[in-house]
Amino acid sequence: MHFKLNPELINKILFAMENQNTIFVLDTKTSNIVPSNSVASQQERYIALPMWNSGDGYRIRERFAVQVADQDLTEELLSALNLGKGVFRAFKEVLRQHPKTEEEWVDYRNRELKRIICSWYNALKEEWGLEYIGEEPEETIDLVEEDFTFQSYEDGIVAQTTRGDYAGRIGVMWRGTTQYIHKFEVNPEYRGLGLGEALLTHFLNTSDVETIFIDLPASAEDFAKTLLRKSFIPYTIRYKLDRKKHP
Repeated sequence: MHFKLNPELINKILFAMENQNTIFVLDTKTSNIVPSNSVASQQERYIALPMWNSGDGYRIRERFAVQVADQDLTEELLSALNLGKGVFRAFKEVLRQHPKTEEEWVDYRNRELKRIICSWYNALKEEWGLEYIGEEPEETIDLVEEDFTFQSYEDGIVAQTTRGDYAGRIGVMWRGTTQYIHKFEVNPEYRGLGLGEALLTHFLNTSDVETIFIDLPASAEDFAKTLLRKSFIPYTIRYKLDRKKHP
């Protein structure tokens, strides 16, 4: 019952997760999303979609509201969410009066749901006994192409959202004909979507040097698997002693 995650399937799952009137499952044989009450036989081919309910929908709207730059609009959105009844409709009506923020909300919601779907898919791969590759499944790399743009510079590459917001970057230094990646960051808001590997892929496609080095923090151990897929090999291990903490 294995299946491959792709942009088309992601969009189908997004649509189904937002429908609170019907419970859907994934048909792994056809990659279609179908109502759970229509699958009386061959249960092994169907998989439950990521958990998502009205409470999750409320919380994601609340998180979006508090990060809106316009504090007056933040108060309007939070007031709509505190009405007690019809809060989603009220939230939508407030956004309808602010088209730019409404677009930002759609981007934010889709990004958060994609993050949940990627985590769900990774958990399934682990359950199937396939290689678990941390927060950025290989199959989801192309999913970020529709949400981000990449601009190359002499000292690296920068990723931005389609609205022009900063999302991440790779910074490099030169030593002769060798490049050192000394900065590799993804804005926390966009982590877990495959942006890190997409950044690396775009960087490698635009760099024609023979040797590239990158120091990987211990906290980013999962990303080592991405580097191995890109034909990097372990070169050295760096240890640090902080004598202020351990005299």
